[in-house]
Amino acid sequence: MAEASIARVLRSGAADGEHAAAVMVINAVDTTAGLGIFRHFVESLVANLASGAAQAKGLVLVASSSSPQTYSSVLRNVSSSCFQVLDCFSDPLGWERLISPNTTSLEEMEAIDVRKLSSLFSKIHEAGKVFADKQPKGRFAVAIDSLTFFMRHHSLAAVSSFICQLRALDSVSAILWFTDGGLHQARVLDALEYNATATAFVEPQLDFLDTRGAGRLRIRHKRRNGRVSEKVDEFRVEVGRFNFFPVELGTKVDNVDAIHKVQFRLHLSDKEVEDRSRVRLPFEHQGDGQEVRIYDGRQSEAGVETKSSSGSIHYLRDSDDEMPDSDEDPDDDLDI
Repeated sequence: MAEASIARVLRSGAADGEHAAAVMVINAVDTTAGLGIFRHFVESLVANLASGAAQAKGLVLVASSSSPQTYSSVLRNVSSSCFQVLDCFSDPLGWERLISPNTTSLEEMEAIDVRKLSSLFSKIHEAGKVFADKQPKGRFAVAIDSLTFFMRHHSLAAVSSFICQLRALDSVSAILWFTDGGLHQARVLDALEYNATATAFVEPQLDFLDTRGAGRLRIRHKRRNGRVSEKVDEFRVEVGRFNFFPVELGTKVDNVDAIHKVQFRLHLSDKEVEDRSRVRLPFEHQGDGQEVRIYDGRQSEAGVETKSSSGSIHYLRDSDDEMPDSDEDPDDDLDI
C-alpha cells in the first residue's frame, strides 16, 4: 500500500553515504485531512522507534501548528523517552519568554522564536543528540508539523536551506514535514518537493460529501536512480483512525472500439481500394520495363523527347531563343 511505503521510508532512514530521507505531506485545497495524515505517520514512526524497528533512536517533533499538549495526547500510548517536542506554538514570535510554572514536564521548555531558523536548527540538533548518543553513529528523526507556518516568516530560499542543512546532518535519519498546499504557489510547492525523497498528496474523494472523513493518498517516490513511481490509496476515518485501501493505477477502457464512435468512415471499401490501385500518379515511372519518354511540349528536336535514366539530370531551355549562359551582366545597358 502507498501508506505503508511512507512508513517504510521513515523507518529505514538514510542509506550509507547519503542524506537523510525526506517526506513531505501536502494538503489539497478541498480537504482538511492533511494534518491528520501527518500525525498518522508520526504515530507510526514513534511506534517503530519504541519497538526498535527504526533506524532512528528518537524523534524531535517541532510543534508550530498545535500545542505540545496535543502531541502528548496523540502519543499517549508511547513512552515519552522516544520523542521530544520543541515548542514553537506557545510563543512563536518571542513575545512571552516565560512559561507558566504549572505546566507538565512535556511543556517545561523554552518557547522557540520561529523568526530565528539558526536557533531552531541548534535546538533540534541539541535535542536529537540525546537520542543519537545512545549508540555509536546513532541517528534521530525530525518532524515539523507545519512548514507553511515558517514560510510566513522566511523566504523560500531560507526554508529550503534549512531543510537541506537538516538532511545533511550525519545524525539525522529522516525528516517529515507538513505543508498546506492551498496557501502556496505551485513554484513554492515544486521547490519544497525537490528537497523530498517522497511526497504524500492528500486529495479529496469526490464521491463523498464529507471530505474530512474520506479521501485519496497519492504517494510519489523519487528513486536513487532518478526514476519516479506513484502509488494511490483511498482512506476513511473511522473511530478517529485512518484506514487505507490500495487503488490500482490506470484508467478503465471501454470494450467498445473507439473508431465506432466517430461520425464518418475511416476505412476504405474493397472497391475503393481496387480503384485506388488503378490510378496512375503523375510523374510516376510506368515504363513497365520499356524506355520512358517524356514530352515537354516544344517543337524543337532537342526537346521533343528525352531519355530518363537513373542518376541523370536533364536541363531543358525555357525557349529555343534562350542564349547560352555568359558572364555578361544583362543589365549593363540600363542607365541607373
